[in-house]
Amino acid sequence: MARIRFVTAACVAAAVLASAAPVRADCLDFDDAAVRVVRGVIRGVAGAGDVAYRVAHGEGGFGHVQGAVEVQWTQAGETLRQTIFHAMHDGPPAEVARTARGLQVRVRYCMTGTDVCRARTAAYVYDPAQRRFRGANAAARTFVATTCQ
Repeated sequence: MARIRFVTAACVAAAVLASAAPVRADCLDFDDAAVRVVRGVIRGVAGAGDVAYRVAHGEGGFGHVQGAVEVQWTQAGETLRQTIFHAMHDGPPAEVARTARGLQVRVRYCMTGTDVCRARTAAYVYDPAQRRFRGANAAARTFVATTCQ
């Protein structure tokens, strides 16, 4: 009986921890001296016009990179800003590019202990009603849902 209570309590604790919001304490600080930041502008992004971006990348430990992509644009005279990617990944900093429908962020992930790597591309489209970029594929929806704001 005691074992059943312990297992039940452990399951409840695990469920509570799993449902908690992501911890934002490890959000990458664009102003940290140890973080490298690349800036640029992408002209003519569908729905948003010219979009400035900052790609930040810093040491994530164990050979990984902690990366983030923040975009900024102007709508109706107001400057809007959104972080569309924030995650650990491998290899070079995230790459941002314009697509016919919006933006894409490309990062690389490598299998631990091997040289096998794969690229993951997240596509974003601008939603004028929400005044934000939203994920246009599964990768982007995951990144938007877990991104530091």
